Amino acid sequence: MLNKVIFEGIVTNTWKYGSDTFVRLASYRDPALPPRKQDEMHDAPDYVNARFTNGAQLMPDFPRGTQLRIEGFLQSREYTETLAEFMRKANKSTKEIGVELTGSDARQISIGRNTVEIVVTSHVIIPPAQPAKPAYSQTVRKPALAAKPAPVATEKPAEKPVVVEAAADEAQPKAEKPARKTKAPAAEAQPASAA
Repeated sequence: MLNKVIFEGIVTNTWKYGSDTFVRLASYRDPALPPRKQDEMHDAPDYVNARFTNGAQLMPDFPRGTQLRIEGFLQSREYTETLAEFMRKANKSTKEIGVELTGSDARQISIGRNTVEIVVTSHVIIPPAQPAKPAYSQTVRKPALAAKPAPVATEKPAEKPVVVEAAADEAQPKAEKPARKTKAPAAEAQPASAA
């Protein structure tokens, strides 16, 4: 069955577990997709965990804010979380709520959890966008040219048509002069050869 993922996001957190490196990515949706609103003015990102197998030894740390494009496959992983572990995580992320676990049985309460993550097979670090450079060099100064006044359109008075009248003698077609005949060059007399 097909299981292939291409995902792009911004690094929000990294950690190592065993020989693997985990990266939490935040991805904002394309405008063509339904938005996930945080409030009236802002969209909320979708978060995904990416797992780089054997990345603890091979991969450098990705600084927070790095934009990554990853390719890989989805993997689900089951684990068990105890109530004590849940309370410890909840107290880290929120203010102290004043709830305490008492008794050894309360600490043994657990629940099965499932998480889905992307196992990374390849990745690309996308460099930050650079401002566009101007098409011309900023060190070359162009001379300031005085503005030429725009030509003013004026109406010219209509001209009277010119009528040319031919003289009476010019109106008659002239007789053609006969072509001059050229004389052919005279053939040179050749002496008769004596026999």
